[in-house]
Amino acid sequence: MLDHQQQQCVDNIAFILLDQLLAQTDATFTGYQKLKTQIAQCVIENKVITLLLPAFPCKTNNLDKVLGYKPDLGEYRVLQKFVNAIRDIQSVYSPGVMFYIFSDYHTFSDYINVDLEHHYTYSDELRNMVENMNASDCLKIINFEHFSAFDDLNEYQYFNGLKQRFGDAEYERDFARLKQHDNAMHHTYLGLKKFMHQDQRYALAPLSYKKRRERLALMAKGMMVQGRALDNFLNTHLSHAIRLSIHEHPMQGKKYSLFLFDERSFKTPWHTCVLFDACRGEFIIDTQANHKQREGVIIPVMHQGTLWCLLRFNIEDANEAQLMREVKATLQTEQFGLTLESHHGCSLTALPQAQVSQLVKAFSAVCLKGFGPLPQASFWSSWFAGNHALLPEEYVRSSALAEPSWYGLKTPSTSIARRYSYADMTPDEWAIYCSSAPLKVNLLDASLAALCLNGQASSWLKNTIVQYDDTATYPVIMSGDWGMNLRWSPSLAKHISSSTEIDNINQVANALTPILERSQVQHVFDLQLGDILLVNNHTVLRYGVLSETELAVRQPYSVNSPWQPHNKQPSSEHLQESPA
Repeated sequence: MLDHQQQQCVDNIAFILLDQLLAQTDATFTGYQKLKTQIAQCVIENKVITLLLPAFPCKTNNLDKVLGYKPDLGEYRVLQKFVNAIRDIQSVYSPGVMFYIFSDYHTFSDYINVDLEHHYTYSDELRNMVENMNASDCLKIINFEHFSAFDDLNEYQYFNGLKQRFGDAEYERDFARLKQHDNAMHHTYLGLKKFMHQDQRYALAPLSYKKRRERLALMAKGMMVQGRALDNFLNTHLSHAIRLSIHEHPMQGKKYSLFLFDERSFKTPWHTCVLFDACRGEFIIDTQANHKQREGVIIPVMHQGTLWCLLRFNIEDANEAQLMREVKATLQTEQFGLTLESHHGCSLTALPQAQVSQLVKAFSAVCLKGFGPLPQASFWSSWFAGNHALLPEEYVRSSALAEPSWYGLKTPSTSIARRYSYADMTPDEWAIYCSSAPLKVNLLDASLAALCLNGQASSWLKNTIVQYDDTATYPVIMSGDWGMNLRWSPSLAKHISSSTEIDNINQVANALTPILERSQVQHVFDLQLGDILLVNNHTVLRYGVLSETELAVRQPYSVNSPWQPHNKQPSSEHLQESPA
């Protein structure tokens, strides 16, 4: 019997799963109750909750759909979604959750025409992504090799071994008859034939029409037979797990369907690729062929030598659009630090600032190289401002040249902080123009830093308010429209204003140091003459003092911003009161 606290815990976990992961297609009350019962069994015994998802076999061999055979931004965004849910469950349930992704490559390997080495490369790089989020202890990529039932087999024998040891011989033998009398089974069979005809079109192309139909029938039947065997295996060896599925199932308590991406559709990253539309400010999931048919300028983005995603711009001038197509785009890490480099004289005037601002929202920092020469020295700041105003230059400089910090903790003077909320006085974006000597700018990925924290530690830090001066108090982890982000300036922190779990500043520093020292969180931008770096102020922390350089900060969009004309402009007296 659950006590009140345990019941609340079960409700919280169920809500997180329903809100962040589960598709809830054709949901029934019985299915919802079954989910809560599975969670409750773990809570009563204070055990880790186990989630199981058979998926992520490998990239399809069809390059009309994908960018290559390695994981890319699609896989990263899905894994990031999983880790976010894991962290939220950890924050309300201390034993936490173990999320197993069971790679089903070997289940279907005879039908998908993908090299074994490509599968292993794919799985290993998924694990690297998980490690970069500091989640290897709670999100694991597993396969038959991790189970003793297959110890006597090598990787080339797993396909037949699964069928022989866990297959349903009667189901396979009576397949044709069963299919004729089970409409759902018949529907699945036809759907598989149609899908494989498209997915394996190049592998099937050399076959005659008759042979192709025979092969497709064999594929569809074989995949359904192997799927039954995989179900039997997983039910035997991971019967305690909450079973998730990438396919649509009624929510009746057996398998829980999930949407891998934010959109409500059953798309997978191994059959699609990601395009970021800078006009709409959206990540779009579709096949590579469909992306390349879109209007506008499509640019490929590379990350560590891998074709990672695509970008779309709308450039009105035809000549500039052609130059823009030749721009080289790279990412420093999976979703941080985008560099656009023009080698053929694409001008800054042709690059719509609003579209670049969408890139800054999506990738936190954007570096523009080779977009010049400028019509005049001050052009870059007016281009950056767009239709919005910038903070007064002297106000910005007094902050930027001071001790290392984040703008939200540095820019507001004490008098402003007394009268305005965080949203009113915190800029969304700032930018640097390298006008002379080479410049190093050191940034921290505040979103990834927050994601790397265990959910319970993150919850403590979210409820830990740090005092920075007489009026400025901020939680260490701030949540809002920009997700969960680290907000921390150790050189300015005075003491803990309030916290349920943490007593002093040193405890905060000790909790954050291992995270901030991770290479994936730290970023260095080497700016050369003419380079422009644009930074998302909500998802990035700056560390290191900025040298004399040209700096611009866009005013907050809030109607109650201190710099709005109807509000009193900050005076020089206010500047003197700034912590800077």
